[in-house]
Amino acid sequence: MLPITAALVSTLILWSASGAKPAEAAPPSDTGARTVIPAPLAPPPPPGALAPLHPGPAPDPRPESSEPEANLSPVLARHAQSSDPELRMRAIEALEGMPAATALSKLIPFLEDSNEEVRARAVSALSTQPDDALAEAIMETLAGGAPESWYGWESPLPQLGTKLGAYFIGVLDDTERSATDRAWAVYCLGRMRVTEAYERLIFNLHDGPTEVAYACVEALYWLDDPRAEDEWLRLSADTDPWVQWYVVSALSRIQSDRTLNTLFGFASGQLFAPQSIQELALDGISRWPLAQSVPLLIDVLRFNRAMEEPTIAMLIAVTGENLGTSAVNWIDGYEQYMAELAAAEAAAAAAYEGAMDEPVPPAGSDLTNTVDFVPPDF
Repeated sequence: MLPITAALVSTLILWSASGAKPAEAAPPSDTGARTVIPAPLAPPPPPGALAPLHPGPAPDPRPESSEPEANLSPVLARHAQSSDPELRMRAIEALEGMPAATALSKLIPFLEDSNEEVRARAVSALSTQPDDALAEAIMETLAGGAPESWYGWESPLPQLGTKLGAYFIGVLDDTERSATDRAWAVYCLGRMRVTEAYERLIFNLHDGPTEVAYACVEALYWLDDPRAEDEWLRLSADTDPWVQWYVVSALSRIQSDRTLNTLFGFASGQLFAPQSIQELALDGISRWPLAQSVPLLIDVLRFNRAMEEPTIAMLIAVTGENLGTSAVNWIDGYEQYMAELAAAEAAAAAAYEGAMDEPVPPAGSDLTNTVDFVPPDF
């Protein structure tokens, strides 16, 4: 557990006295009650992007389908490659009526089309395909694609969650499937925000194959389930920077005293992490109201001088003040501000007590209302 320093204890006492609340949750997204994930400092690494750190889902060449692929007519091929969105949508409509083996392989590239209406039409066409064929085609496309192409699925996958969630849960539960298949099923469950998979993700995070466990970390991040707070706090002890990225990013949006304490642990160096993770933790702290964020940022200056430059930049950003680039100036300035605040509060309390001690004016004096009350005539 993260050690609580004396400075942090005083900070927590200050929070309690201030009565400040964490920042309001983000407005609901198009997926219903789920909250919008705040944009991180950098996009999350896709599975396998940091191969030296962990064996994430890897390309998995598979035999081609035994069902022959029908040749596309020259006209349909030209429409599919046309610069005119209307013609591309006509191609999608034609593909929708073809056998699944042909339609799926030709429809999936439209999910990354530059035109929003074309992408939406492709999702609609894919939704009419058989669940098993569509799910397997998605996993095959992801497994064979380059890491940068995986982000093309961020928009369409949530729209397919209702249709394919149960199928991907079945793939995850099937221990006869390869670890790569199950890892890609987990990836899809996370991007689809299939909350019904939460318990299975937690189980496989601890007891599944390594490849599946790493995929569960990313899936939990995208699932954005409030039940995962304890799990993220446990994962904060992991020293893998890939895992730490997701831990810090997830804790930054949960916002509780425990998560804020852990973010401080990363930013201050009490929890071992590279500087990029420490800076990400700084960003998470800065999302809190000033009453919580500023004292912790000052404490980061005290305990982790290696983070002096980014911490001062963050203090300038959140306070609007510029006390220079010296940590000493910021620490002294903050302590002076707290002393002045304490003096002002003491003066206000004394003035209030003095007002309470003043005698009440006698009845009938100029300071009291002597007009008799006359009830209204109903």
